Parts: sequence; structure tokens; C-alpha cells
Amino acid sequence: MTPAGAAPAAAQAASGSEVYVSKTYCPFPASNADGSVDRPYCTVSAAVAVAQPGQTVLVQAGSYVEKVVVNRSGTSDAPITIRAVNGPNGFVTLSGPSGGNAFSLVGVHDVRVEGFSLRSSALPSRS
Repeated sequence: MTPAGAAPAAAQAASGSEVYVSKTYCPFPASNADGSVDRPYCTVSAAVAVAQPGQTVLVQAGSYVEKVVVNRSGTSDAPITIRAVNGPNGFVTLSGPSGGNAFSLVGVHDVRVEGFSLRSSALPSRS
């Protein structure tokens, strides 16, 4: 049985202290991604799904439209950090699809989210 707040181990967990995300440099097909700097994940969600306590998800500049569900906790000594890498090449913008939340952190602890520009996607128009 999995303890409350913990997620089952991912099929392919990233190794090292950093897990990379990039829309610009993501491999084709996306299934070739492993979270390394040379083969980053294409979505924040894919990286967060494999992030372990003590790891930092580094999200490169770009606009990401997705709902990132964090279902794994860090620890007080080894939090999970999700960090936007903003700089001269641009900023990281995360928008939840269809007007929803960009991040969902329910029932988890010791998770840090840093540097994102969060936007609400437009709700679909009703005819």
C-alpha cells in the first residue's frame, strides 16, 4: 500500500538532482525524453511525474498550457522544487487548460514552485 501523499514509483525516474523541461529542445518522439539536459521532457507534467524528493525540475523558457498535478511529496530536508528558468531567452508561462488551474498540489508537502508566470486560459465561449 502506498502511504498517503506518496505516488507510485514512475516507470522511468530521472536520475541526478535536476530534471529538465524544454519545448524548444524536446526530442522527437517525446517518448525519447529522459529529463537530461540533452533529452529534456516536453511537458512540465512529464517531469513532475518522475521527480523525487531532493530533485529540481528546471523548466526552460516557453509557454506551456497544461495542468500540472503534483502527487508526490518532498521532505523537509529534500523538497521537490519546480523552477522556471527565466532569462534573456524569455520567460516561462504556465496556463491551465480551459480556464482551470495551472498547478494542483493537494495532499502533498515540501514542494516548492518558483518563478512562474501563471495565466488563466480563456474559458471556451458558449453559443
